[in-house]
Amino acid sequence: MYRRKVQVVGGSTYIVSIPKQWADEMGIKEGNEVTVEKLADGSLRISPLVGKRTEPPVAKLFISCIESDDVIARAILAYYLTGSREIKLSFKDIECKERVLSVLNFLKGKVLGLEVIEETSDEVILGVILDNRFYDLKSAQQKMIKTISSMVEDTVKAIQSKDIGIMGDIYKRDDLLDRLYLYSLRYITASASTLEARESVPPNMLPHYALITKSLERVGDHISLIARNLMESLKSSEVGESQLSMLQSYLKQEKELLDIIEELLESFSYSKLVLATEKAFFLIKKEGELRKSIDRPTIYYSYVVESCRRIVAYSIDVLESLLDIAALSGGEIGIANFDKK
Repeated sequence: MYRRKVQVVGGSTYIVSIPKQWADEMGIKEGNEVTVEKLADGSLRISPLVGKRTEPPVAKLFISCIESDDVIARAILAYYLTGSREIKLSFKDIECKERVLSVLNFLKGKVLGLEVIEETSDEVILGVILDNRFYDLKSAQQKMIKTISSMVEDTVKAIQSKDIGIMGDIYKRDDLLDRLYLYSLRYITASASTLEARESVPPNMLPHYALITKSLERVGDHISLIARNLMESLKSSEVGESQLSMLQSYLKQEKELLDIIEELLESFSYSKLVLATEKAFFLIKKEGELRKSIDRPTIYYSYVVESCRRIVAYSIDVLESLLDIAALSGGEIGIANFDKK
């Protein structure tokens, strides 16, 4: 920490010198400009407009292949989430390299932008082609909710037609949500350490955006589980037409809830938040009717009903986080402001 005395020039201009060591590190010269930002706690943050920028780190990982494929995948993924610009993988032998390349093929289906950009007999360099300049957190979350909403809509259609093929396609779409979720976590990590990302997402809002991202990912997981368990339930003739009709009606109303959340992610409105909250608590009550409709022991259909409950619970978590973000933004929210929204 540096301490500086404040000087007053001309009776109205306050001057504080910046540390020479920091200026040298940032490449700041006489006549260059810096930005001065007032933070929520009243402190100031100074950032260079020109000069050196802190580049994302380059990670290095040696893989001996005594690890399981799962451990290898998690290690690579960990460096991706930290915001590493490149990940250099080195191996003990060619057999190990071939095994890691197989793991990488699996990871490409789970991670946005991860590509092999350089390769030798004993080293592979991964680059993250997609970065914050081309893709922001809001875009990722909006794509997540749009994908989720389409999955619910297609599930309703699949119930109507009893099309197991559509249900299988819905289940596979969870991979896209995983990619968007992991990219969002990467962006949130970058937001804590880079100026460009901080300008988009203030640091005090990061925990709430992280909760939204995680909750959306869990909603997608449960829609995927509904599709998978419905496939098995229909194959085993566990449920009748009346139960399927009730489920279809319930999912339509969950789709309405998700549509409101999609609008809120794009632009906050207190009246829409109230509407979504009322819809969510209405669905909590309706979920009890779904459970009562199970008039004989079931395996897969019981899981479907439980996933319906969890979708609503995670949706409420999203609504709470959106309200927190609105409060942190400094805008007026509350019943007194209801008619203005």
